[in-house]
Amino acid sequence: MAQSLLEQEAIAEFFSPTGPLARLFGSAYEARPAQVEMATRVARQFRQGGQLLVEAGTGTGKSLAYLLPAAIRAREEGRPVIIATYTIHLQEQLIHHDLPIVQQALAQWPRASYLRWEQQPVRFALAKGWSNYLCRLQLQLAQQPALFGEILPLSSLLDSEESEPAGDGAAEIPEALGRWAAQTQEGSRSDLSLPLPDPIWAQVAASPDSCLRAHCPHYDNCFFFLARRRLQQAELIVTNQHLLLTDAAIRSLGETVGREMSILPEVREVVVDEAHHLEEVASQCLGEQVSSGRLFRIAQQARDASQRELMAAIRRLFDRLQTLLLAASPASHSLRIDKTRRSSSDWQELVQEAESIQIGFNQLVSALRQRASEARQLLEDGKVGEAGSQVGPAAAGRRGKLGDETDAGVGAVTARAGVVTANVIQNADRTRLAPSTSELMILLQVQAWENAAHQAEMAAASLVELIRADDPDQVFWVEGTRGRAGRPEAPNGAAGGEVRLHAAPLEVGALLQRSFFGTTAAVVLTSATLSVGGEGRFYARRWGVPRADWLALPSPFHWQEQACLAVPTDIAAPDRLDGPVLAEQTARLLAPLVAGVQGRTLVLFTSYAHLQATREQLAARPELSGFTWLAQGERPRSQLVQAFTRVVGQNAVLLATDSFWEGLDLAGPLLSCVVVARLPFPVPDEPLVAARAERVQQEGGSPFRDWFLPQAVTHFRQGCGRLLRTATDRGAIVVLDPRLVQKPYGAVFWRSLGLVPWTGRWAELLPRVIDFIQNRAE
Repeated sequence: MAQSLLEQEAIAEFFSPTGPLARLFGSAYEARPAQVEMATRVARQFRQGGQLLVEAGTGTGKSLAYLLPAAIRAREEGRPVIIATYTIHLQEQLIHHDLPIVQQALAQWPRASYLRWEQQPVRFALAKGWSNYLCRLQLQLAQQPALFGEILPLSSLLDSEESEPAGDGAAEIPEALGRWAAQTQEGSRSDLSLPLPDPIWAQVAASPDSCLRAHCPHYDNCFFFLARRRLQQAELIVTNQHLLLTDAAIRSLGETVGREMSILPEVREVVVDEAHHLEEVASQCLGEQVSSGRLFRIAQQARDASQRELMAAIRRLFDRLQTLLLAASPASHSLRIDKTRRSSSDWQELVQEAESIQIGFNQLVSALRQRASEARQLLEDGKVGEAGSQVGPAAAGRRGKLGDETDAGVGAVTARAGVVTANVIQNADRTRLAPSTSELMILLQVQAWENAAHQAEMAAASLVELIRADDPDQVFWVEGTRGRAGRPEAPNGAAGGEVRLHAAPLEVGALLQRSFFGTTAAVVLTSATLSVGGEGRFYARRWGVPRADWLALPSPFHWQEQACLAVPTDIAAPDRLDGPVLAEQTARLLAPLVAGVQGRTLVLFTSYAHLQATREQLAARPELSGFTWLAQGERPRSQLVQAFTRVVGQNAVLLATDSFWEGLDLAGPLLSCVVVARLPFPVPDEPLVAARAERVQQEGGSPFRDWFLPQAVTHFRQGCGRLLRTATDRGAIVVLDPRLVQKPYGAVFWRSLGLVPWTGRWAELLPRVIDFIQNRAE
């Protein structure tokens, strides 16, 4: 057998100026020593096992550096390797750009001929969760309104938090979806051009809870299971971090549950890109949430008087939680359930109310399971036959006996089983479903009732646990959705708002070690920003892998020559100004800057309120009337980026926050200036942030130094990294926060960029910045 391609010599050849990559790209290819070093270390980690943290600066080419050894390892060992990212943007780049390049290069590499890539190219696939795929059976049901009205909509069992109306034309949606289903190859929502509200999609989306699996007439051509079969054949699987960790947690529950519910195949090697988000994702996957909307939807599975009592109890509880939100934190709109609060008499009353709701849900669970048992018995007795037949007297008698043995409320609910099955049978001949329509529909209804019972049981238990909030290793908080007037909406969801109870682990390290790191032979975690103060201990410690190997590869870009960093010092620090004054100052500083560089500017904010107020100020300035203002929130992210690209020569300015701090690739003349409106420190009074800071202090650390500062520096570096995307880019970073140079900790920020800031009065700095940008060709 030939020498493994995972050896350093082979990897160096692949990336060399005469290797297969160079032949593929021609004169445009640029060999990068750091790329070879990273690929070699990744290959070594696959062989020896354990964890490796790699900080690969912008321009390293880290995607190809891990995809090459991953592809080789998968082919040599005959098992898949998973690549998990945080953003959809990177997943699309890997699937549509980087992996095809690796595929082509390996097929043309004589040294790799023993792995037969020229005959069987690298097999790769994108893994998505259930709800991303259309369910053919649910669509078929949605196209049968007469029958569908008799069956409880399975969409109500899904935990969708959306409540916007379907809008005009909703009646034509099933037909439009039907036409799409007949044409689409993947059945994925991302391929659907039809604008579809989340609640409508939820009605026709695949779900593990409502899936009939092999009993479904569409099983052989089910979009989800076809995708799952492709995953079983893939060598490289691209997915998101959320699915990766959720799947790992499911597998940790046991072999039977893991095999039934998991989506990803078992693997030994994983690469986590954009790894600085891993703790955030783990907190979501390993935490809990219960919302008013979710409880209402589950309660609506009942059809008797007890349902109204349960709904009223839920409304009273969440009304009181809403009142607490408004009284305690009207600005932040979230309220931490700390020890002092949960010991109060008011909170004890809330606990009692939650326990009473749990009792009501237990009754609902009993009723739903009775319904399922009764309907299943009809099938087993053979009382469901050809279309138009009636429910037999034996089944009716059983329903009467069942009603006598239960209390009045549960008995009334249970009797619904017979009514539904009878209506299904009588209407089956009016449908276009399969010949065994009646059996199939009753089986679906049984599945719906059993799932509703499971959801009710889980939600009721979670509600009591979240209200009690007595686990010292979790942080608990209540949160309301902001309404149009800036206030929490009523919990009935009528205006689109909800109240939610949350729990998240204070520390995810031990949980990740148990469910992920401890069950995966080799994990490579990489990002452009993993170091704080030049080392990677912060993230390694937070993830529970303090002994992980560490590799730092600087960016090949010449930041000192390609970029400048300017910080005006004759302005007030943003943390000392209220909203309107801060927006006025930001707009006043931005106006001459964007005018001088003719747009091509990305302005990064830390809050929507600051962004929106600044946008209004800028739009009102007559001297900027010829500019194109693109603000996050006005349209989807992808459309904003496309618009910015199209009007780059027309004084375009992009105002953004949140996700635009990373994953945005605007190379060359598209972007000449990045403005950081405020240093991106975490909001200190957010419940999860505050609780973790307290834990750091309890352990003898400094919350600011050991928690807030590392988070802010990572976010800052990500934002500034939007400026230089190629070796020929040139531009300016302007930070409108003088704390960067006036506070001792500010040096940690600018040293992380390798740039010494220009400082002084804005009137003096502005000409230097404009001149630096306009002379980018020099």
